[in-house]
Amino acid sequence: MGFWSVTRWGLAVAFVGLSVSNASWIASPPAGSLKLVARNGFTHLSDRFGGPACSTVNNQDMKHGFIPNSARAIGDSFSRRADMVHIEVQLTKDNQLVVFGDPLLECHTNGKGKVRDHTLAELAKLNTGHTYSFDDGKTFPLRQFGQGAMLSFNEAIRYFGHAKLVVEFLDADPQIAALAVAAFTKAERPITERHSFFGPEAVMALLKPQTPKSWAWSNESAAACASSYARIGWAGFVPEACKNGTIIINLDEQWKTWGWPNRFAARMATAGTRIVLKGRTNAEDPMAGIASMDDIGNVPHDYKGYLWVDNISDVGDAIRG
Repeated sequence: MGFWSVTRWGLAVAFVGLSVSNASWIASPPAGSLKLVARNGFTHLSDRFGGPACSTVNNQDMKHGFIPNSARAIGDSFSRRADMVHIEVQLTKDNQLVVFGDPLLECHTNGKGKVRDHTLAELAKLNTGHTYSFDDGKTFPLRQFGQGAMLSFNEAIRYFGHAKLVVEFLDADPQIAALAVAAFTKAERPITERHSFFGPEAVMALLKPQTPKSWAWSNESAAACASSYARIGWAGFVPEACKNGTIIINLDEQWKTWGWPNRFAARMATAGTRIVLKGRTNAEDPMAGIASMDDIGNVPHDYKGYLWVDNISDVGDAIRG
């Protein structure tokens, strides 16, 4: 047998071995249940109107009457059978925390500038539903719900600290860790396994040791886990960067994940790693969630991790049945 024949046979055997070692069908379906995470409570599919940093010009896809990150949205998400609700948190000028996600106030409110340039008292006077529209700005139906509706983080924890929350910190200021813990202490709400926190490493490096029972990860650690697994997952190994951590998978990149879904899930379970399946890759909105019926069709039937959902009003009902 010539050199090239031996080489071809060797490559064929290696390919078969690689395929079998990462074949999902060999692994049993994962234990547990699917867990829905409602992003911002409710998210509008195109929810920017009128601001210079906003991604679209109207709200033609507005399918519900909730303002993201509001008390109404958080509370109603749980009634739509969300297992956890995600909220976004920013730091104010006077070093307080508010529940608000936009980079600029003019995207949705009647204010201007960054959250960081305003005090908590100033932000409390704004209308967080000011610019939402579904008819090119002819009407603004959410203004009736938005006046004074921006929650402070202290209020959010007082109202919902008993619930399963996923708190995302948008700023990298280390003092956020102490402020977050103080909010739970003030509300007499213990931080338990029901709570999750993530954000920049500068914040999470300080917060994780103070919240040992919570599910906590940083943006950087999740990215490191994903990139490390992409490099060595073919061999069946879970990298150190993933162990007891979190990995985030984009819906349109499932095919890149070695052993997806069942063999991959078994490996991550053994390593104590939580899996988050989110929406399609979106550079402008990195944590975009599952938003449509087409997206649901691409979620594996046996998937039992966390599913990041933008449109809980439709997607939640469709998935739960």
